[in-house]
Amino acid sequence: MSDNTFLFQVNVTRDCDLRCTHCYISSDKKSISNYMTDDQFIQTMFQIADFMDKDAETNQRYQLADIHVIGGEPSMLGVEFYERNLPIVKERFAKVKQQVKLSIVTNLVQPRAAEIARMFDEVSTSYEVESRFTKKKLEEKWLNNCKQLIADGVDLKVTTAVTKPIVNWGAENLLNFLYELGFKNVHLGFFIPSGDGMIHMADVFPRFEETTKFMIDASEWYLKRRMEDKDLYVNPCESMIESVAGNKVMDDIVCPIITGSLDIDSTGNTLSCLELGGEVDAPSLGNVYETSVIEVLESRPYIQERRRAITPKPHCIGCDELNVCNSACGVLHEYWNGVGECPGFRGFIKYIRNLVEVEGYRPKSELLGTKVVTGGRS
Repeated sequence: MSDNTFLFQVNVTRDCDLRCTHCYISSDKKSISNYMTDDQFIQTMFQIADFMDKDAETNQRYQLADIHVIGGEPSMLGVEFYERNLPIVKERFAKVKQQVKLSIVTNLVQPRAAEIARMFDEVSTSYEVESRFTKKKLEEKWLNNCKQLIADGVDLKVTTAVTKPIVNWGAENLLNFLYELGFKNVHLGFFIPSGDGMIHMADVFPRFEETTKFMIDASEWYLKRRMEDKDLYVNPCESMIESVAGNKVMDDIVCPIITGSLDIDSTGNTLSCLELGGEVDAPSLGNVYETSVIEVLESRPYIQERRRAITPKPHCIGCDELNVCNSACGVLHEYWNGVGECPGFRGFIKYIRNLVEVEGYRPKSELLGTKVVTGGRS
């Protein structure tokens, strides 16, 4: 993401065929979730296109609509659902002046998930030890699907939530495993305690200091390989170098609503916080089946949510790294007492700053003359 990207997270269902203990969606939410109908899916996507059209005609603020089709597990709607609807949606997006990237975020356990994944511009999946696969057979299915998609040249990315088991396993072990599997784009996501993750906090929520050390270890692994393998990107390691070198907000850390984001539930309800959508009683900013995406994004509640996200948290005022993290995730701040390592992972930022300003490291995009490849969110 960048400051000219709007992130749409379209949850076609919250239901899932897994029950990961670190998941930001509660099992109760999954159990009662509906599935988007054909009409609801097309209506939602067309409204996103309408928003981008209006932006092009007025503000011209956004150059990219980054649309994640997600859940729950989006493949549970079936292959035929996407065969019917994606051609219609893609035809509409082809008329949008800005770039539109249509991605799917899937656990890639079932064969249908791999088949559906091939229909999208990008594919993201996830891997965590202990908290994701309750049975070895499920992990074997995931491995086989990943290997096949990578062998077939599918643009497959992997996200790992930095949980306690991941921290205990170690950055080197994790990254060696993913790299040997064939992944070239790895995103290490900061664990957000919500949904089932909140219930299992004691087992999955690492201390901020532990996460910072893990990120530094991951960076050291990555820096040994980043120029030998020009296709390899590990974020937020590379994207933090980009951020510090350019003195700009770090989009892998900041709340995505600051640049622009909207979480759309399968019921049509909306939220600015992507993680809070996993709660049964999450308050909605408006329903896109009853109004529209444009009306929600222009509403007072949404504008107020954005203003709150942009406003620095009290503990952060005066911090010399505020311009990089912008107080980071508001949810994480609820679990910080203002002492020690912070939810913006200042120690990690300082480590990268030393690499850039003292040791002379430069962004890979600058060295290779390529576009910026950031971590995004999955």
